[in-house]
Amino acid sequence: MCSSDLNPVKALNDLEDYLPVAEKGGNPWGDNSSSFFFDTKGYDFGKYGKIVQKEVRKNWYPPKAAYMGVKGVVLFRFYIERDGSVTELEMLQSSGIPSFDRAARNAIEGASPFPSLPEGFSEQRVGVQFGFYYNVDREE
Repeated sequence: MCSSDLNPVKALNDLEDYLPVAEKGGNPWGDNSSSFFFDTKGYDFGKYGKIVQKEVRKNWYPPKAAYMGVKGVVLFRFYIERDGSVTELEMLQSSGIPSFDRAARNAIEGASPFPSLPEGFSEQRVGVQFGFYYNVDREE
């Protein structure tokens, strides 16, 4: 096999199947693991936003490659409906590593439904953009 036949993403995904988590060490998400933005329409989503972030992070299981220091950024956009359900989940930016992209999508889907939108928010839904940072500071 010549070097042009190598697919680094496939090789990485294959390698992940053989590496136990304990060998990776480190925290692949650290303090700069995620960012999120609400289309607030002037409403203070501080408390609600913390709940959303906590639930997504609770459901985010970084793949083994992240523990090996592999870097990537995944960005999603979605809506939270009045009843807390998630609609129109769309990846805005892929990391280029399918396992990173899947883990990010699964975190959002696993956290859904969220609590109902706050009563003081007059809209029927709110737009959210959520970023997942694997071994990358948001400034990179």
